[in-house]
Amino acid sequence: MLKSMAITILGVMALSSAHAEPVTEHLVVDGQRVLQVTAEIAASPEEVWRIWTTPEGFKDVFDKTLTIELKPGGRYEIEWAPEAPAGERGSETCKVLTVDPHRVLSFEWNAPPEFAEVRNGPKHWVVLTFVEHDGGTTLTLRTLGFGDSEQWNKTYDYLAIAWPWVVGEIEKHFASDVHGATGEKN
Repeated sequence: MLKSMAITILGVMALSSAHAEPVTEHLVVDGQRVLQVTAEIAASPEEVWRIWTTPEGFKDVFDKTLTIELKPGGRYEIEWAPEAPAGERGSETCKVLTVDPHRVLSFEWNAPPEFAEVRNGPKHWVVLTFVEHDGGTTLTLRTLGFGDSEQWNKTYDYLAIAWPWVVGEIEKHFASDVHGATGEKN
């Protein structure tokens, strides 16, 4: 099941890679690894925010379910693999950490099910910033809180592929001619 899910995700990622790639940086801040992905999005911060903070916006881009309670401590759960057993569908049990509308969103994140040590241990976190720039938005995604073990290293490597794909899909969504000013499909 997990292998087929990974093959499906990688297949979709390969088919979707024809558009400009977001910039990925591997940083060390205060001795801690930080994975940073940045892209210029042809939409307002409000439009990009909608993708990350509403079930409808997320579904428009990824055709996946986002369960969100947009407040600190609220749920932030994405079902990347809805057919998988409970507890292996995506970001189950993750919580919203920070909400500063249209500027900053942060939430907990977990590892894919194949990295059980990391998935079932302390969570790492994602910080998104939305900065208006030249009529669009500079979207920066930072993943922090990585531990030190072989499974943490594999989780980092997995996310170094997955997060640029996610950000790239959002970038392509707004670059497409099939979207109006709200980012919704016409």
